[in-house]
Amino acid sequence: MVKIDPEGDKLAYIDRVQSQELTYFPDALAENLQAQSCREVADFLVPLLPDEDKDLREGEAIGGASGIYGVLSSDMNFYQPLVTTIVAWGDAEEGNRFSPIEKKRTFEIPAEKLSREWDKIMGLSMTYDGYLTFSTNYSLVGVVSRDFTEAHYIQLPTDEYSYNSIATDENGGIYVVTHKAMYRIQWDGEKLSYDENDGGWCAEYGSGQLSDVAEVQSKGGSGSTPSLMGTGDQDRFVVITDGEKLMNMILFWRDEIPEDWQQLPGTNSRWIAAQVRITFGDPDREDSFSDQSVLVRGYGAFVVNNKLGIYEDMTLLNTLLGGELDRQPYGCEKFEWDPDTRTLSSVWVNQEVSFPNAIPTMSEETNLIYGIGARNGIWTVEALDWDTGESAWYYEVGDRARHNSAFAAILVGPESAMYYGTYFGMIRIHP
Repeated sequence: MVKIDPEGDKLAYIDRVQSQELTYFPDALAENLQAQSCREVADFLVPLLPDEDKDLREGEAIGGASGIYGVLSSDMNFYQPLVTTIVAWGDAEEGNRFSPIEKKRTFEIPAEKLSREWDKIMGLSMTYDGYLTFSTNYSLVGVVSRDFTEAHYIQLPTDEYSYNSIATDENGGIYVVTHKAMYRIQWDGEKLSYDENDGGWCAEYGSGQLSDVAEVQSKGGSGSTPSLMGTGDQDRFVVITDGEKLMNMILFWRDEIPEDWQQLPGTNSRWIAAQVRITFGDPDREDSFSDQSVLVRGYGAFVVNNKLGIYEDMTLLNTLLGGELDRQPYGCEKFEWDPDTRTLSSVWVNQEVSFPNAIPTMSEETNLIYGIGARNGIWTVEALDWDTGESAWYYEVGDRARHNSAFAAILVGPESAMYYGTYFGMIRIHP
């Protein structure tokens, strides 16, 4: 757990603490690895991976997954999921941003609430009334007060697996996607329910045929944390990409289904408002893969191609090698909902740009999409026009493992500086 001062010429530690007993890389090894190329790091890590007969199975498959999604609250506490606990970190000296980090409190999920002993917290978010909300790999969903004195739970079907974070809306909706279905779980301040009589719902989508955990992780179920589309009187949706071999962009009606809505042919639920193939402009394409949250602005929905085609199950190696010249995935696509015709369609494709693994963002002010890309084996910041998909500019960051975005998001911060995470730390880029 680190606290960084971003205001100097260089990023500097304010404090750093070990948040759990295990560490993946000792400091000296990490220092050496991050200066190497992605290929050199991959060659080092290959012997450390499990043998084929140890395959990714229950328990082993999710050993390092917990802790990916954290929440920073307005009271300056950072909430970190760690296996079956949520840890609250804060300033040892309240109000002093240069204060050392202090562990404030810890919440533990009661063992009897977990359907399996190896279940772990995956997603973490916050409701609009100020509670933390979490989901586990085996679909236990909880709401917890920030002082950890109150907790409420609901167990989704225990044969459904979740490998993403969750979304919340201003009306108490909590959106969780499993490898079989999308759920709206309604939080009313006292209980959780996905019963339609309580304002919730459940909608199966097309990837529910997979049951093995390793297969779900590598091939099946949504690869994207749910995104929300529509505000006010607009049509309002939950947006994901599914886990089909040739993926679909799926929009689910969020609050209620229009009375005159007829279930779309080829879909599994009347809650599905749109289901459109993602081809990145290639009508003959037989497979596609996008593992990032769908970037939504207005009625637009943007996805990037993460199909590296190296290893099907070794996500770590795919990530490390994604920026290599001969392994970069190319293509991104924007879709748009038409409220008049109530249809979703592709509005542009860019087949030249490469976003190997990073979660993109956009700026309303500049009307640009920003993402970590790669050109000629060099990691870059890419900027695309939201309306046309044309490249506005790019900036070369570097070709070492420390420049690899490793499935992290890019953020725009104060003074238009950009930040993104890597395997070995964080990078800031000044305009």
